[in-house]
Amino acid sequence: MDFKFDLPKLEEVFSENFSSSVYLILANEYLKKNDIGRAETVLKIGREHHPDSIIGKYLLAKIYLLKNKINKSQS
Repeated sequence: MDFKFDLPKLEEVFSENFSSSVYLILANEYLKKNDIGRAETVLKIGREHHPDSIIGKYLLAKIYLLKNKINKSQS
């Protein structure tokens, strides 16, 4: 099942509160659109507030693999 999210609304919520867990959904939506740069930026900001998030770590590792940064994806 593929959910439809309102990207501008997600961006608004995230920009108003960087500590919101919506960063995971927003980053994933960017990845679906192949906007790797924005996804990486959102994840880095989100992980500052949620450093133990397993999903955040996974998505960031996925981005590093897509950017062919194999060593960075393993950390």
